[in-house]
Amino acid sequence: MFLYEKRIAYLSLYEVGEKVCSAGFVSLSLEKEEICVIMQIRNVGREKNQSYPVFLLTESQRIDIGTIFIEAGRGNCERKFYFHQGRASVNNWKIKPDEICAIEIKLFENRTIEGWWRITGKESSKQLIQDEIPEERKEKDNAKDNENGKGQEIMAVVQEEPELKAVSIASDKWEQLKNQFKIMHPFGDEREFVSIEIKDFTVLREAYQKLVNNSFLLHGFYNYRHLILGKDCRIGTSNEVCFYLGVPGVFFEREKMVAVMFGFEGFESEGPVEIGKFGYYLRRVEI
Repeated sequence: MFLYEKRIAYLSLYEVGEKVCSAGFVSLSLEKEEICVIMQIRNVGREKNQSYPVFLLTESQRIDIGTIFIEAGRGNCERKFYFHQGRASVNNWKIKPDEICAIEIKLFENRTIEGWWRITGKESSKQLIQDEIPEERKEKDNAKDNENGKGQEIMAVVQEEPELKAVSIASDKWEQLKNQFKIMHPFGDEREFVSIEIKDFTVLREAYQKLVNNSFLLHGFYNYRHLILGKDCRIGTSNEVCFYLGVPGVFFEREKMVAVMFGFEGFESEGPVEIGKFGYYLRRVEI
């Protein structure tokens, strides 16, 4: 159950069911005996300075939770709901938090802002995966972003849990992994990392396998089609080996802040870290 950690979804602006642009983010978390929903809206400058209705969506319900005031394309809103015996009380509805699929802000008849934590069958068309963008267009967009000093726009990647591939592990797990996966030296030194995919997450301890649902990790994976896993002997003690999972990306301050929000506390590249340089956002894991 997700309540013991904050879940974050990216918000997107839609017109007639088609995504127009990113529009901020929304978080869903448990604080003591309350479910807390925090929204931060941006980049919707066409709207009038007024309040707009907000709805929580489940597979079968559309629950009104009030309004959010948007001014000059931006808005912030926080809603809290009483949580007791595994259910949240939301405007006379009793719902399990895991039933909450999305949040929707109704701007006009065919213009909405939406953020999805869990995709439903009827909304499967909203699974926005970056690699579906034609390569030529993607390269142009990335080049334009870099030229303007902006990072690649982080997209909301929400999809069903990937199928995990069983991996045979010998007594020396790390040596076995090096025999099974492609070895890389991403930072130009002696440290060895292996290239893995989402389906390979069974090599991690069970507590870390839930990272297959981490939106920041999915964004990086679907952009570059790989992740890295390796150990850093320079950290820890002689009795401790530290392993790190790396998500490929380009270093920008905005991406760094998003990465930290999703649990990736560091960034490393070959040579000095500089704005616009390719490398990996890292977090510690156990195998």
